[in-house]
Amino acid sequence: MNSNHAGPIAAHAYRLTDADVTGAVRLEMSRSLVRPRVLILPAMLIVGLIAAWQGYIIGWAFIGGLTAAGLMTLLGWFLVISRTRRNLRTNKLLHTELAYSWDDAAFFVKTDYSQSRIPWPDFFAWLEGPGFLLIHTQTVSYFILPDRIFARHEDRADVIGHLRAAGVPVRFKKRRQKPEG
Repeated sequence: MNSNHAGPIAAHAYRLTDADVTGAVRLEMSRSLVRPRVLILPAMLIVGLIAAWQGYIIGWAFIGGLTAAGLMTLLGWFLVISRTRRNLRTNKLLHTELAYSWDDAAFFVKTDYSQSRIPWPDFFAWLEGPGFLLIHTQTVSYFILPDRIFARHEDRADVIGHLRAAGVPVRFKKRRQKPEG
């Protein structure tokens, strides 16, 4: 973390692009597909193949059902990406200029419509992807920070350092149980 600065570190102001938004959605979706409960599907497919190989009709039905589920998942992924692009084109709020800054205590967001100060521990989770960082305020709501907004590579590392120091978990890793009391 960068503790030698006098005030908030200013990130560049920018506007989200189609690549920013669809890249963030793709990262979210790809990471959710490798969760343990999703990985059970390939195991079930193997069981179905073994049953079909042994001549059980139920094995073929099982394979057919899993194939249909897989195709529906791919179709859903395509529809989410196309809906995301359409929302970006039609939602005027997504076309406003964004500016992020931070200090040791909080993360600041400024748009044409509002300003927010969010203490680091109040974030739900964060996720790193190629070319950007996602900082979640809740399960399905996050800030997209493309690498181009950071004046220096160290600034991106500084944001991640603040998130880690505040105990904010990485998205899609097992969450720690908060102590009661």
